Amino acid sequence: MLEQHVNRCHPWCPSGSFIAGSFMTGHVTERRRGVVKVRRKATTAVRSRRAGGFDPTKWIRSERLHALRALSARATTLTWSPRLLRMLIKELFVEEDFVRVCGNPQKLPFRRYPQGVLVALALRHSWREDLLKRFTQRMRVHESRSRPSRGSR
Repeated sequence: MLEQHVNRCHPWCPSGSFIAGSFMTGHVTERRRGVVKVRRKATTAVRSRRAGGFDPTKWIRSERLHALRALSARATTLTWSPRLLRMLIKELFVEEDFVRVCGNPQKLPFRRYPQGVLVALALRHSWREDLLKRFTQRMRVHESRSRPSRGSR
């Protein structure tokens, strides 16, 4: 267990007093005027390092980009494939809407993959009309003049 000393009240506490019970996800073990002794559990990263396991901080700070560069180097000959498009659609969490707009991604011809990628990205940016409009402007895909009016749907 880690112990932490808190030497002052939070702004929402009256001066010199503390709220009973847990404090900052820990258990208050001692209360005095102006000082609170709190026992908190060690973070997951600290427990992992103690057990000789995976250190997420080290991974993010130093190893992650190295591993991604190695992946990028191995992927230089990668081409469009149904698997790659399916993975993109799943990762963006737009599967159902994608099928409604473009149909089954497994039946989408290779020549339409750029359209599929654009639609998958647009689906992620379409939760508000202004966001979708900004996305289409950034992608330089402008609305067609034959867009149905809202009343005719």
